[in-house]
Amino acid sequence: MDHITLKNTYISAIFLTGIVIAFVFPLAAFCFSNLYFDRSEDDLRYLKQEKQKIYPEYVEKIKQPIFYTSKNFARVTIKAKVAKKNIQLDLLDDRGNVLRTGGNPKIEAEKIIWKFDPVKDSANKKYNLVVNIPNNNKKNIRLPLVSTAGKDYSVEINGELKEKMSIAFYTESKFANPKEKMRIFY
Repeated sequence: MDHITLKNTYISAIFLTGIVIAFVFPLAAFCFSNLYFDRSEDDLRYLKQEKQKIYPEYVEKIKQPIFYTSKNFARVTIKAKVAKKNIQLDLLDDRGNVLRTGGNPKIEAEKIIWKFDPVKDSANKKYNLVVNIPNNNKKNIRLPLVSTAGKDYSVEINGELKEKMSIAFYTESKFANPKEKMRIFY
C-alpha cells in the first residue's frame, strides 16, 4: 500500500510541476515583463520580399516621416547595414520640436534598434525620425529604400526628397502596465 501511495505522490508532484512550468511561468513573464508589441508600420520580414534599392551615395542625414497610430510609441527598428554605432537619432513632432534624442543605438545584424522613453500621447500623429551620421561613419552605412504609397511617406536623404521612397523600418509601442497587456489579448 505504501508503494502505491508513494507512486501517486510522485505522479502528482510531476503533474503540478508540469502545470507550473507550462502555465504559471509564462503567464508571470507575460504580465510582469516590459514586452514590446508591434502596433504600426510594416514588419521587416515582409519588406524583404519587396524589391529594394540600396542608396548608392554617402549618407549624412536621413529624415523619415512616421504616421503613428497607437499610444506609447517607444522603439524604431531600421533596416540598414552599419559598421559603427556612433549615430545620432532624433524624434521630432510635426512642428519640428525634438521629443526624444539618443546616440549609439543597438546595432544587430542588419538592423538599427533605437529604444526611447515612450511618447504617451502618440496615437494618430505624425513624427519625423531624423538620423544623423557623423563624417567618419557616413560611408559605413548601406541603406535599403522601398517604394511607398504616397509623397507624405517619402524619405529625405542629405536634404534631397526621394519621392515615393522610404527607408525600411517598423515601430513599436511599450505597454504601460500588465493590465493593458491583458486587455489587448482578452
